[in-house]
Amino acid sequence: QQQQQQQQQQQQQQQQQQNNNTASSSNDLSSNQQYSSVIKAFLDEFTDAKIEKMSLEIAMHKLRRWRNVLQNVLTRHMTPNTPLFKFSPKLASFHTSSSNCRSFQPMEVPGQYLTSALSNQMISPQNHVHLIRFGANVKISIGEKVTKRITLMGSNGKSKFWKIDNNENRVRDERMSHLTRVLNSLLLNHPQSRRRNVGIKQPLSIPITNTICLTEDNMQFTSLQNIYDEYCHDVGMEPDIAVLAYHRQLTIIEKKKAKNELENNKVIEEKVRGYREMCAKTPDSILANYIHSTLNADAEALWCLKRSIATRIATTSLLEHSFMIRQRSPQNVSFHRKTGAIISGNFRPSYNSFGALVVGFEEVPFRLTRNLTTLLSPLLVDGVFACSMGVTALALDTHRDTKLLSYLSLILRDDLVAATMISNSTNNMKRKSDLEQRDIEKAQEP
Repeated sequence: QQQQQQQQQQQQQQQQQQNNNTASSSNDLSSNQQYSSVIKAFLDEFTDAKIEKMSLEIAMHKLRRWRNVLQNVLTRHMTPNTPLFKFSPKLASFHTSSSNCRSFQPMEVPGQYLTSALSNQMISPQNHVHLIRFGANVKISIGEKVTKRITLMGSNGKSKFWKIDNNENRVRDERMSHLTRVLNSLLLNHPQSRRRNVGIKQPLSIPITNTICLTEDNMQFTSLQNIYDEYCHDVGMEPDIAVLAYHRQLTIIEKKKAKNELENNKVIEEKVRGYREMCAKTPDSILANYIHSTLNADAEALWCLKRSIATRIATTSLLEHSFMIRQRSPQNVSFHRKTGAIISGNFRPSYNSFGALVVGFEEVPFRLTRNLTTLLSPLLVDGVFACSMGVTALALDTHRDTKLLSYLSLILRDDLVAATMISNSTNNMKRKSDLEQRDIEKAQEP
């Protein structure tokens, strides 16, 4: 009877697997057919003959429309939770209690040594959490790029989420994380900054290969760009409408200057008028309304969150301006919904051809937009924000001659060498492609 029951269970499992394979193959076929039709429509609209007659503004408008179409197609056919065994059957079958894994040594959940070092605690491997198994599903999300998130379940009963990043600048980012740990230790040693809880937040990053790493992921973090996109989706507005209106105004100004229809002293007035028109299309209460609607807490909790955001933004802004960090766009600024911690993406210094930090590439020293000032209110901007920025500068200046210069000489020297090598390799590839293109053109000549 037991053998018959086992045979019946095996037959049921095989039949279920066949049904799943049939359903997945039919779904793949329908999705492939839809992809091919979308690609064909895209290629028909952007033929060589149509591109020659197309202006830049019309081309950008069509490309934005196709971007939305492709995002909708991907979102509709993408499964957000994909079984882990489709990517790696070995990781899916891994479990410390199984007979296949008993011969392995206990593996620790990654990132615990860095956590102990950040909190100045004694490193004790015997108290570390060990890995029990991996989560059954891989979460896939589409943003600027496709990201995959895996779950690691520890011996303490808690789950930790990690994001798989394919980053060409992994070595530079790891070096900058060392720098942020050094700066946090210097801020912690100063009494004024320690009392105000001034510091920098950087996610843990565990290297796997030269370009792939595991980055600590927390679902409570959200970027300013995601908040703005959610607002635009709710009101039915294109996210790029304000920026496009401002660029259109700048184009009109340049055309008037070329025809001598606009005097030089009135150029600034026209730019200011275009900026005010752009601000009129985006209200300054988007961030404040989002936090008030998602937090659902009392006034004391809101005040603590806003104070924490003001402190973290002040410290991050000062360091970004000191190290000449570029790309301070909304998608690179994320904050924690509960603690107010700020994470600044692309924290990499910018160097010129002489090996010095690029000075004056942006007129605005740090990011403090209308939505941020509305959220913080003048009380926090003039009080906590300014005080935290001054305390950060004072703490770093106190340790400048003793520790800071030595650490910067080590870390920035290696970072400068790595950035120079990346720039040289990029230039060599570009020069090689230009030579190949020139050879092809010569070969095609009669």
